[in-house]
Amino acid sequence: SLLKRYPLIIMTVVIGKQQNWHGPRGSHIDLRRGTVRKILFMLREKHPGDDNEKRLPRIAKSLEYRLYLKAETRAAYVNERTLKKRLRTIVRQVYASAGQPLPIACDDEPNPTLIQEEEAAH
Repeated sequence: SLLKRYPLIIMTVVIGKQQNWHGPRGSHIDLRRGTVRKILFMLREKHPGDDNEKRLPRIAKSLEYRLYLKAETRAAYVNERTLKKRLRTIVRQVYASAGQPLPIACDDEPNPTLIQEEEAAH
């Protein structure tokens, strides 16, 4: 098999991207904490006064972990311009793998409840 003949080459190809920048456990702790804070801020901004406020830090950590694992480079991981899009992709994947429909609030579509409340107020 190829793995027996070329173990280092195969291992480098399979896990090389991750080893290139991820490094040993805990090597990017400050960077990752900052990303968790950004995600938490975004969640609180999108869901102000949510009943699930206590769960948001755990959700932010979970999303960050998935971002971290998926990023092929450090630059891709810290790119704030693509952060929202990458988070949306992860949320969609999580819901799809669970076989659940995506909540409207996870899309960029306006919240229909808020629109109805605004229309009723005018």
